[in-house]
Amino acid sequence: MYADDTTLFADDTTLFADDTLLYADDITLFANDTLLYADDTTLFADDTTLFADDTTLFADDTLLYADDTTLFADDTLLYADDTFLYADDTTLMYADDTTLFADDTTLFADDTLLYADDTTLFADDTTLFADDTTLFADDTTLLYADDTTLLYADDTTLFADDTTLFADDTLLYADDTTIMYADDIFLYADDTTLLYADDTTLFADDTFLYADDTFLYADDTTLLYADDTTLLYADDTTLFADDTTLFADDTTLFADDTTFLYADDTTLLYADDTTLLYADDTTLFADDTLLYADDTTLFADDTLLYTDDTTLFADDTLLYADDTTLLYADDTTLFADDTLLYADDTTLYADDTTLLYADDTTLLYADDTTIMYADDTFLYADDTTLMYADDTTLFADDTTLLYADDTTLLYADDTTLFADDTTLFADDTTLMMESNKIKTGRWLELEILVGLLRFHGQSWSADFVAVSRGLWLESVTIVVGFLNHVMLQNG
Repeated sequence: MYADDTTLFADDTTLFADDTLLYADDITLFANDTLLYADDTTLFADDTTLFADDTTLFADDTLLYADDTTLFADDTLLYADDTFLYADDTTLMYADDTTLFADDTTLFADDTLLYADDTTLFADDTTLFADDTTLFADDTTLLYADDTTLLYADDTTLFADDTTLFADDTLLYADDTTIMYADDIFLYADDTTLLYADDTTLFADDTFLYADDTFLYADDTTLLYADDTTLLYADDTTLFADDTTLFADDTTLFADDTTFLYADDTTLLYADDTTLLYADDTTLFADDTLLYADDTTLFADDTLLYTDDTTLFADDTLLYADDTTLLYADDTTLFADDTLLYADDTTLYADDTTLLYADDTTLLYADDTTIMYADDTFLYADDTTLMYADDTTLFADDTTLLYADDTTLLYADDTTLFADDTTLFADDTTLMMESNKIKTGRWLELEILVGLLRFHGQSWSADFVAVSRGLWLESVTIVVGFLNHVMLQNG
């Protein structure tokens, strides 16, 4: 024991005069049962512990930190500003009794809740949303930010202008009569007139007024256009102000109720219901006659009448303007005198038998065999007998000649048979048939001289001509004999 009443025990425990005990491990026990540990931790008699960092642990396990933050035994923290942090480490209660929850929800002292999305739930269960819309405690009635628009539990909205929007998107205006439906259709105060979203108006009599001022009548088909005169009927027929009717097939009926204009905008049907005027100025008459733009007429039987009065028949036969000359399809021409001109320039005369060939000189007669050539030569039907222009006939043997007197024959052997059956042989010997006497050349010379003298004594009168007609061949014979006599005399 020291002079200051300090007692040192054998176990190195020191008891100071104020009853403070200092143990060998530097633990101090004060007279009031307070323990001070070597790490400056103080344990008070009420089991309160003060740590070296000024943290205080109370007997109920409450910790008071040096910053005046209190940690309760339930892990609740009370900050120096009287804010509470609950054991979940997320919920805060501020000094004003405002509580901030882990989900950022705030509970105010008046039991108002502010949610993280800025929605406010008041103590009366009224909800104020971030857009300043208010939901009342009935969970159905909404007051919008304008403080005038209300949304009721049945989804009915009352706007500031006393317009009501029903759950089906129908609007009831402040006049309590005009309604606009969800599809933007208006029902006016008369409960019958409707205005649609496309500005179409439906009246009580089921008449529609369209945005373009067109009226649709109650029959759902007849339209009255904005000009108050044009009507469109159920069958797509349009009646214009000038009484012109446009049918569904684009055919137009004019005000005379008879003239039609077809869809091609060119074909006209006149009042007689039969005459048509086409785009090319062709006119079709009731009897199926066509009048072309060039004034050519096509009749129902396919006969064409040209402007020069020439007629082309269906078989391609042409009748010229003289009404008598016909040109057939094979280029055959029939003239007014019934003469036919064929394509090869052959002419058939009115007797239907005589043909004039293209050389304009050769004729084929009715027996289809006799031909007269350009030099007036005839070819008979046997294709062999020829009659020359001097009326001399050459027979089929190409040697026998019949002279123009139709009696004198010259045979192939140069024997001549005269009309009086006298035969002159090639050696100039004459056979007289009446006496069967053959005369010599000298005797013949004498007869020729007598004959010449006789003829020389006659005048060249009509009588001589008449006689010479009958004695022509005999005269020629006499002359020939005389010439023969002269030639013999002169050697």
